[in-house]
Amino acid sequence: MVQPADESSRCQLLSRLARGYTYLSDSNNAAKYVVEGIELARRVGDKTALVELSALPFLTPAPVKSVRERNDRLARVDEIRRLADEIDDDDVKSRALSVEAYVSTELGDRARADRAVDALDELGTKRQHLNIQFYARIARAMMAILDGRFTAAEALADEALMLGMRTLGEAAEGVYGMQMFAIRREQSRLSEVAPIMKLLIEENPEEVTWLPGFALVAFDLGYREAAQRRLSELARTRFALPIDGKRSASLSFLTEVAAGLGDADAAQTLYELMLDYKEMTVTIGMATVCFGAASRYLGVLAAALGEFDRAPKHFEHALEMNSAIGSRPWLAHTQADYADFLMKIGSRAAIKRAMSLFEHARSTAAELGMVRLQQRLKPTIH
Repeated sequence: MVQPADESSRCQLLSRLARGYTYLSDSNNAAKYVVEGIELARRVGDKTALVELSALPFLTPAPVKSVRERNDRLARVDEIRRLADEIDDDDVKSRALSVEAYVSTELGDRARADRAVDALDELGTKRQHLNIQFYARIARAMMAILDGRFTAAEALADEALMLGMRTLGEAAEGVYGMQMFAIRREQSRLSEVAPIMKLLIEENPEEVTWLPGFALVAFDLGYREAAQRRLSELARTRFALPIDGKRSASLSFLTEVAAGLGDADAAQTLYELMLDYKEMTVTIGMATVCFGAASRYLGVLAAALGEFDRAPKHFEHALEMNSAIGSRPWLAHTQADYADFLMKIGSRAAIKRAMSLFEHARSTAAELGMVRLQQRLKPTIH
């Protein structure tokens, strides 16, 4: 038993408790032990524990709703990086760099994210540390997906999987699965991953983690009844998904299903939930996949709900953010979604803008090999 006077040991214990509750998605207890642990770590000068505890909240990121909250989050990342440099421990440094890459991507700061990924890659290569190399390859693959370099992304994901299986075992497969899901969807090859997702659900019938992705796969493959069944199942809980690094992505998957099926009730609930992320990108932690600006999904939902005043604002924001982060695939999807909405408005000016957006989206889809988007845009091309 840890004695009250043994503050260093207590600091380590609080760190382990906070991590355990974080992985259990128990945000209340995790936050409690993080706050207590950080206070103690500062008092006793335990920099390693301070880094570990400060990094934990980023595994279950809270929405950023103002410039002040954004700056506060970046300031916390700065402190984590500074402490990691002072400690001069490779594992701690890699954790700090992974946090920086993730948070920067989520907040739309591409330049900072790229610097963090470069530093992580350099550290793994210099130290020949397999675990660090694994996280560097994951981050590189995420950036390649963001750029639309899908062939390179797949090669990097394959490398990451090989490294991860040697260091983390089967835990690496989940990251690989998410990255390949993103790649195969853009290539219109989701039928290749559908059996795997079906097996995951059958093996864990009480686990809801994979249901949003399965609903999206079912919808994309034309199984509308199965997609509606999964959507309705989750809607009955008001989409009470785990508070983890996949939450915003899961909501974005369900957004596309609800809008595509014309389920207005589900779309309304999802719109309210997605509003929390309106100033952010949809990014799976820790630096796994970025699906572009969350405002794109808000635009899709607003359009589905007939909110003709709100939808353009969300789409314009998404165009700006996706362009700023250099995300050509998600910019092209935003252009196509916005164009669909403008065609519904039907005015001469709206149709003219829509045709321009369609043309830009079509050009990007052809260049990047985005087969799914190409197929979607065929009816609009004359």
